[in-house]
Amino acid sequence: LAALASLAGEGACVAALASGFLTGGGVVKAYPKALKLPYSSEAVKNLPPCPGRFEETGRLVAQEAARLWAGAAVPPLLSSFEIDALRAAKAAEPALPRAFLCEEIPANWRDILAELDGVALHCDHKALTETLARDIKAAGYQLLCYTVNDPADAGRLLAWGVDSLCTDRLDLLPAR
Repeated sequence: LAALASLAGEGACVAALASGFLTGGGVVKAYPKALKLPYSSEAVKNLPPCPGRFEETGRLVAQEAARLWAGAAVPPLLSSFEIDALRAAKAAEPALPRAFLCEEIPANWRDILAELDGVALHCDHKALTETLARDIKAAGYQLLCYTVNDPADAGRLLAWGVDSLCTDRLDLLPAR
């Protein structure tokens, strides 16, 4: 914890690292009871963005996650918008699964996930097409979409093969 707190220096990063990572705030809000996510909501951790310190952040968060979940049946899934943070997390704790988080899905998403030994792609649901969803799933990756608050959108995405949804309105989405 001391290493994580000293890493950030700035208030927002300290809050993301110290409280978000360690107590569950700022995590991807996936709801496995409703949406069949293979990782529990408390075990999906976003690597917090600390500009200019992505590699250090990825390494320290991965090391702390490995320590906190040592011996757990399901390890935490580390996700980030920052590829450098995920590279560092992979180097520090290669056994922890990783997910690439993006707003727009880049054309080279396969290369990114292959380089990271990633298990999942997490994206803004508005960036996903049915063809792209099917391609991601056919390549063997898990697929999470955020932030889905409309039941019609949820139904369409799940029909496309999306594994998990992040939502602010679980009460509106159908249980599966």
